Amino acid sequence: MRDALAEERFKLELQAAHFELVTEPLPDVEAAGAALAAARRTLREKTDGLVRPLAAGMHPFGGPEGHLNRGERYDRIGEEFGWVVRRQLVCALQVHVAVGGADRTLAVYNGLRSLLPELAALAANAPYFGGEDTGFASIRPVIAGTLPRQGVPPHIPSWEAFAEELRWGAASGAVPEPRLWWWELRPHADFGTLEVRMPDAQTTVEDATAVAGVVHSLIAWLSERHDEGERFPEVPTWRIEENR
Repeated sequence: MRDALAEERFKLELQAAHFELVTEPLPDVEAAGAALAAARRTLREKTDGLVRPLAAGMHPFGGPEGHLNRGERYDRIGEEFGWVVRRQLVCALQVHVAVGGADRTLAVYNGLRSLLPELAALAANAPYFGGEDTGFASIRPVIAGTLPRQGVPPHIPSWEAFAEELRWGAASGAVPEPRLWWWELRPHADFGTLEVRMPDAQTTVEDATAVAGVVHSLIAWLSERHDEGERFPEVPTWRIEENR
């Protein structure tokens, strides 16, 4: 059983060329970094002689299109978005944080929106595309932005409003499940966390741990400000996008 659970660290992704490394809930960033390091070591050992795993926001010299994994969910996404989704050879570092308390979590979500450009700059790790220097610190957001519900997420005035958006998405078929709420910051409906999806995948465990530490620190700082009674302004999305 222990071995079976250990392999749950590795998940197939939409792109056949991708693996997602998943850590269990952990008490702090240092433990998460150690778990990520162990998962990468295992992946390297398991794939020895077959492939050489790479961690980056995008492959620096790979082709522009990939093959998709098969499965009901993946097939549906592939049929809906076609050529665009086959070009999503992008990789993110996704950091989940359990903030604690519904009101606090929503306030921190809205406050963190305006800090996403700083996180993007700090964690930029995809300057090359198809073997060429793009001139961007990260080309990943440009590629990802060809899909809907990418980039800076909307302000959410209340949990009721968020639930209504999810109901609308399910009823219309546009967003049939919360996992397709692909913004670079989102409340995770299943885990009860805030999921920060802005950072590029980091090449070293040290950099990944550092970026995760900054995310945790920002969320702790915003939580403290909320607890002291501060109310964060509703920053227009276009301004955040301009900074980004």
